[in-house]
Amino acid sequence: MVSDWRASWAKAGASPTLPFVYVGLSAWPMDDAGIIPVFRHAAEQTTRDLARVGMVVAADIADPAGAYHPIHPPWKAEVARRAWLWADAVIYGNASSPASSPHAVAAVFDAWDASWGDFHHGTGANSYVCEGTAWFCAGIRVTFDTPVRLRGFYAPTADPATRRAYDFARGAESGFRVFASNNATAWWQPVALGGISPDGRTVTMNLTWIAPGARAAPTVLRYGWSDYPLAAPLEDAFGLPVGPFNISIVAA
Repeated sequence: MVSDWRASWAKAGASPTLPFVYVGLSAWPMDDAGIIPVFRHAAEQTTRDLARVGMVVAADIADPAGAYHPIHPPWKAEVARRAWLWADAVIYGNASSPASSPHAVAAVFDAWDASWGDFHHGTGANSYVCEGTAWFCAGIRVTFDTPVRLRGFYAPTADPATRRAYDFARGAESGFRVFASNNATAWWQPVALGGISPDGRTVTMNLTWIAPGARAAPTVLRYGWSDYPLAAPLEDAFGLPVGPFNISIVAA
């Protein structure tokens, strides 16, 4: 569509690379069949395939208390602000503005090691829990192309020990899910955020395998990957949220 519109406008004298920015689909709680994330992903991919094309992430600004849950985000001022940041960077050349929301570029799986210490409650160096005899603990490191942080309404107010043991102090979901090689949900407990590196580019997460028998290492990591995402806790310094993504996990 972008290429076709550009070609038509070029016939009238416009640049063949006329700037083009659009808004990704917001949240829509139909049957949560997973169709909308695919459209969001395809729309975001266009920004990588074509020059001077941007997409505003809007999966995080639906109205969960709305009467009819429109698929278009109701918070227009915030949509405009996000679009302006892209235009300021790409059209006006302001290097201090971001040209996109942060993107995940790598996800790495780490098997638990005793040196990790108190990875979960009761899993210190002398604990049997993470030794593999009862449960199996692990971690995932996700690296982003730009620094990220917890959004203000997720930021915990408790001490570091509470943050580590209970994810967000206020009990919010992390937004992350892991899947096995057959794309089915593996028997891992919900992914909990463990921390963010000092440079802001790497987010660490905790996992625990709770099923008996052979373990299925997760090979797919998804974030906000649903028609109506329940959590979107990560953003950059400009308040641009990390958009939904679906990325392969590699072993450390």
